[in-house]
Amino acid sequence: MSIKKIVKKQTAEVIIKINPLKVHEPSGKPVVTSVANIVLFFNCSSPEEIESITTFLVKIDNNFNIGHVLVYSNLDKIANKKMHNKIKIITDDDFNIFGGLKQDFDDWLSNNNFDILISFADDCDLFCNKIIANISAVFKAGSFNKENLDLFDLTINNAAGNYTNKFEHFIHYINKLNINT
Repeated sequence: MSIKKIVKKQTAEVIIKINPLKVHEPSGKPVVTSVANIVLFFNCSSPEEIESITTFLVKIDNNFNIGHVLVYSNLDKIANKKMHNKIKIITDDDFNIFGGLKQDFDDWLSNNNFDILISFADDCDLFCNKIIANISAVFKAGSFNKENLDLFDLTINNAAGNYTNKFEHFIHYINKLNINT
């Protein structure tokens, strides 16, 4: 990573820490997972993870309405890799020096509304949290982390398992919450 990118990222991190993220307000509306427009979010740190995500998507795509898959990563190898057509790669280049979303990405987020967001980002990365806070979704679910509880309606402490197992847990608990629908 170049010095310019390092300075930009560090500056953005400081400003994101200073400015609180949008807290997700529960809508109270029931969400039916079998017909919901779902967005999945991942934080990818290796090219192998993209392969795992693609394999996972192929497994679940016929049973669920996966609208988009957002992957936050700064691996140059991923940017040029041929991927599943629903995957959108997000990098530090989608943020300005002040930690705000650049206009193109902000417009994309504004123009896409989802019923359910399921986040597979296990760590508490500031940029991931910023993205999650700005995704418009009726219901948000993610991995348990004390630092980002305000971003989700449902968190699950499920560190073990692959994407399919985690997804099945999320869907199971979302369906349990909608027992009267």
